[in-house]
Amino acid sequence: MKKMITVALAALMTGAVGFGVLAGCGNSDSEALSFWAYEPASSADIAGLRELIADFEEETGIVVNLNLVAKDNYNTSFNTSLVGSRKPDVAYLDQPLIADFASDGTLAELSSFYTQYGYAEDDFFAGAYDTVTYGDGVYGVPLTITSTVLFYNKEYVSEDELPASWEEWLALGESRPSDVALFDGIGNGGYMSWYFQAFLSNAGGYLMNEEGTEVTFNGEQGVTAAQMLRDMYNLSPATYRNATNSFGNGNSMFKLGSSSDIETIGDGFTIDFGVTTFPPQTEGGTSYSNIGGENLVILESSSKKEEAMQLINYLLQESNVKKIAEYTGNFAALKEYATVDADDPYAEMKQVVLTQLETAQARPSVAGWLYVNDNYLATALESILAEGAENISSSEIKGYLDTAAQQATTYIGSLR
Repeated sequence: MKKMITVALAALMTGAVGFGVLAGCGNSDSEALSFWAYEPASSADIAGLRELIADFEEETGIVVNLNLVAKDNYNTSFNTSLVGSRKPDVAYLDQPLIADFASDGTLAELSSFYTQYGYAEDDFFAGAYDTVTYGDGVYGVPLTITSTVLFYNKEYVSEDELPASWEEWLALGESRPSDVALFDGIGNGGYMSWYFQAFLSNAGGYLMNEEGTEVTFNGEQGVTAAQMLRDMYNLSPATYRNATNSFGNGNSMFKLGSSSDIETIGDGFTIDFGVTTFPPQTEGGTSYSNIGGENLVILESSSKKEEAMQLINYLLQESNVKKIAEYTGNFAALKEYATVDADDPYAEMKQVVLTQLETAQARPSVAGWLYVNDNYLATALESILAEGAENISSSEIKGYLDTAAQQATTYIGSLR
């Protein structure tokens, strides 16, 4: 019954409709190792991933059935597989869903993988490793990783003017030209909550306490973070903030983005821009940010766990994980292989992301967190940042966050 609830809830979390197209590679026979992965965006990258798996088959003699699923439909398709007869053996899994499927027994505990292949916790970025832990166990392996950094338009902000504190950031907004926004916002729904974590962390707060037993985003630090966002929105008129490709087209001074956005903006627009780490709340403070990326898991139901672990180890090898990172625009979660090519025209900007990853923080490892993120916390932030809420008070902000925290506490408690 608990697994059925988890499956249903996780399907709701995605907000996706329908199923992804499964693209097979290798033998679809039931004796093959079934591997589910996000479908790369380009045909060249799809071919590259298929070739990588073919090389693994040739090297090991293990036949792999590779199913490539569009990322937007992945969680729905994955959930459907769990109640069918064709479950994957090894699969990608969204970072905040590890706890959901570890808690109900869907995922295999993988401490033996780390021991057998000689990987240690310190080999990975700390935030990346945190995403695969649940309770006292390890239920996945970090593959690639990214973090939020700050893009800035050099027409309006020079390197010497980069904000070293939130006060300086807002001051730049106060002196901005009248026809641009301070920044282009934090999106909608789950993206709002994901970006909110970066503000909350820099205010000294956490989404939940370290033990994962108490929701804390409604504390003093949460109110401070939400107030900062409200102040930034007040300096970012919707006309310019919501313009198509606002930052790329010069309608915003700043943009929040990750490593994959660097080439997208650099190759797609003529804007002269730079990238810097997330401003701390106070000058001289540590810059924190959030974390995203891909994890690999093995299903407890798999009869091919040893073969699955061989595949994961193969994917983590330097040349292979770097190829996969290129497909997603992320970096290898193994610190040793998270590097930038010196001849990359965006090398300096990408190096900023690597710096930010040193202090990037994972979302809470509790069952149900993604639903909380995409619903309760997102709804509170949407109210706080809505048009017409420009003069919202701190007590009103606190009220919205308190309501979300109460809903989250009830919901998370119902899953335990």
